[in-house]
Amino acid sequence: MTTPEPGECEAEPAPYPSTSEGLPDPRAYPERPTGIEVAPVRTFVEEYEAAYRYNRELARVASTGNCLEYLDASSTESTVVSVENGVAGEVVTRASFTGRTCPGTTGTDTRTPLPHADLAAESARYYVTDRFLLRNGVVLECWD
Repeated sequence: MTTPEPGECEAEPAPYPSTSEGLPDPRAYPERPTGIEVAPVRTFVEEYEAAYRYNRELARVASTGNCLEYLDASSTESTVVSVENGVAGEVVTRASFTGRTCPGTTGTDTRTPLPHADLAAESARYYVTDRFLLRNGVVLECWD
């Protein structure tokens, strides 16, 4: 895992799709944890990963032109420990969605609604310091 040097942090954008009618709004990412200790970081990475997965799934569905009746992603388990210079952990999420017919469609352009799907569990590894957040080795947040 490569960590950014002080003053040289550049973050990749986390998923945050633009949506249209027939799709829910993306979820906001949580604010920086209040302290770089196990308890606040556990809460932070669980909320961050749930928002990340929700927004990634939303972007995927939005790119297909389909609409959603329901979308959810939540953290189901996490392991977080103190490490040198920060806190590291793994978060497991589950997600599900139910499609629906998009507003404004007519008989000739009606898309087939997506069915209901319970998506597979996914895990992501995090490393959080007072300067940055890494998810699966990619810098997603830089804090001064």
